Amino acid sequence: MLVEKSLIVYDNSSGRYRLLETVRQYAGDKLDLVRETERTQLRHLWHFLAMAEEAEPHCRGIEQSEWLDRLEAEHDNIRSALKYGFRSNTSDIGQSPASHLTQQSRAHSNSIAGLRIAGSLWRFWQVCCHLTEGARWLDLARLAGTGATPDSRAKVFSGAGTMAWMCGDHERHRLYHERALELFRESGDKWGIAFSLNCLGDNAKTRGETDLALSLLDESLQLFREVEDTWGIAFALNNLAEMKRVAGEYEQARSIYEESVLLFRQVGDRAATALGIHNMGLVALGSGQNDAANAYFRDALTISLEVGNKPTVALCLQGIAAVFARLGHPELSGRLFGAVESYLALIGFQVEPADEFQIVPIRATVDVPENAEHWAAGRAMTIEETLDQILEFHS
Repeated sequence: MLVEKSLIVYDNSSGRYRLLETVRQYAGDKLDLVRETERTQLRHLWHFLAMAEEAEPHCRGIEQSEWLDRLEAEHDNIRSALKYGFRSNTSDIGQSPASHLTQQSRAHSNSIAGLRIAGSLWRFWQVCCHLTEGARWLDLARLAGTGATPDSRAKVFSGAGTMAWMCGDHERHRLYHERALELFRESGDKWGIAFSLNCLGDNAKTRGETDLALSLLDESLQLFREVEDTWGIAFALNNLAEMKRVAGEYEQARSIYEESVLLFRQVGDRAATALGIHNMGLVALGSGQNDAANAYFRDALTISLEVGNKPTVALCLQGIAAVFARLGHPELSGRLFGAVESYLALIGFQVEPADEFQIVPIRATVDVPENAEHWAAGRAMTIEETLDQILEFHS
């Protein structure tokens, strides 16, 4: 009935209904008139807090794709809920002291709800590459932390640290995860302690502090095993395998990666599975097994495209470009490297040095003056055109 009267519109592509802007404004005015706006916004905030906290474990589980799609579809609603939760309370002019205190209390409660939403959704922002936006919401959550439980605040610092890592700010990554570790210890959350230790171990690896990195990663793995968390064990194993790969111990790295990928598949985290397969591609590349590396990168690329994990898409494209260079196709390799360069800038993702050290010398062989035209052509390609180039060559 409402669709027939053009009061709401049905979007065939998303299967969702939306209000026309004029109808939305009219409805908002009516809510203001009967003084129901605040109550409606509050119900909206708490509804999406419940959704965010329900979604949190699913974002690394068997229903990951479905929940990521659901959160993506609701992203505008989530933004609205966060804006309302974190907004400054400026409606107290002319109010009595008692009314002012009531509004302050309500504003504080709302900000804590916003904090809990942000702390629950950082995995969504990470996988779906809403890095800048996720970092902004998590920064607001950090500032709104007074009065929140240590565990809720720890999740926010963990998320903020992860966003910093993805954007290449390893110092903020370290500082935020150190704070998260303190808060997880305060709350007695062994899973959180293990996660923070793992992230700090990864950070130490990047700084070249090998002994510290191994100590932190080993402690993290033991804790994840103690709480019997399969995802955490897989996560810790992946980073331990990274240590072996960076050290050139490819056979050990491959074995540990295989175990990690098997466990990620077991819990259903396809985004993490794809990253692990990509890492196995790097092992094969380092071992001179170009065909195997190509197969790993393509497998991981397919999964990453299905999940919508843009950072791993970029990593896989970079790996395939390196394989093409190895196989004697500098023009195609140059186009792919150029396309990856533009794609990374577009999504705001900084590749970790551990994922670069094998690629850099290969990339240098095709980043030469005689190949500049192909490199420039790649920079101008869309991601769809880039994928077509790979499929065309493969066929």
